[in-house]
This record gives sequence, C-alpha cells and structure tokens, in this order.
Amino acid sequence: MARTAPRPGSTEALPDGVLTAGPLGLDLATHEASWDGAPLPALRPREFALLATLLAEPGRVFTKRELETAVLGFDGLVRSRAIDQHVVNVRAKLPDPSAIRTVRGVGYTLAAGTA
Repeated sequence: MARTAPRPGSTEALPDGVLTAGPLGLDLATHEASWDGAPLPALRPREFALLATLLAEPGRVFTKRELETAVLGFDGLVRSRAIDQHVVNVRAKLPDPSAIRTVRGVGYTLAAGTA
C-alpha cells in the first residue's frame, strides 16, 4: 500500500489536513492538489502518493527504489520505469514542471523554490 501520510514535522501541515510546500498544496482527505490555491487537474492515486512522498521531506532526494517502495508498495528486484512515468505524468499537471527536480543517477526531489 502506498504511503501518503508525511512524517511528523517534515512539512507544513495545516489544521484542515492540507500539506504545503511553497505554492504546492495537497489535501490528504480529498486527494486534491492545488498550486497557489488554484486546483490542479485530478491526480491518480499513485501520482498523489508520489507528491505526498516528496512533500514528506522537502529537499530530500529520494532514490527511485525508495519511491517504488512508497508509491508502488514493493521493492522489486527488477528495475522498472514506472516511477519515471509517474513523474512525467505529474509534471504535466503542474504549472511549473521543474518543481520536481531530477537528480541524475539518484532519483527525484522537490525543487528548492517549491520546498
């Protein structure tokens, strides 16, 4: 099962269950995302889990394996491109696709201006 709840103290959690990092907001109860308060296109469950995982520790670089475990619910021995495709899909729904930064040879993180 994907982990969508952040670790305590790692992001700003507002009383209404909305996580924020810069302009990005995620409502954990409704699974809706927003950018500067404007709603984003609907995120699929794994896309939402990917963003929630990145928001759990802003600025931290997550390896693809860590994201596979958190988002897909397994730590497979076979390398897949599933996380890469989910990142492509999420970037397409963000007003600023560079909010998710690729760290070549390692994985992904929220860009400094977002976190």
